[in-house]
Amino acid sequence: AGKFRFNESYPYILPKSYDDNELFDSSMLFEILGENQKPIRVDAQCVRSGSFWSCGTRTVEHSIQNAYIHMIDSAQHFIYIENQFFVSIANDTTIKNLIGDALYRRIIRASINKEKFRVYVVLPLLPGFSNVYAVQAVLYFIMRSINKGETSLYQRLIRDGKFLSAKRNYIIL
Repeated sequence: AGKFRFNESYPYILPKSYDDNELFDSSMLFEILGENQKPIRVDAQCVRSGSFWSCGTRTVEHSIQNAYIHMIDSAQHFIYIENQFFVSIANDTTIKNLIGDALYRRIIRASINKEKFRVYVVLPLLPGFSNVYAVQAVLYFIMRSINKGETSLYQRLIRDGKFLSAKRNYIIL
């Protein structure tokens, strides 16, 4: 992925901006929720990641990875991940994302303890940009992270013979 950082035909991983002419007002909240629903207060944390290959910075910012790993380790019944990408390849020299390792450890722990535990990963059918080469690159890394290749999450689970069923029992895509 790093080799595409300065190639203009591969878009940055940045959210699209929208020109909203209609301003959101708190009175609209009840219209959105409906008559019988009430808003609730939640604790939330704003996190992100960035490094040289994605943002051109020398400092690696990985608060989102730290938050994911903490939530995965603390999860009791399930993990739900909804993201534009899932790129986390074990032992990769370029991609240093440890979320796949955390999922692997949590699934193994659930299997050993005979816990009912699920990992739900929701990804879009295609990434949100139109360049065919960028789409192919992203899909390649997603597949390599989840089920293709020796270091993918599925293959690591299968390699641990007694955890052959972990793939079917714990991960839902």
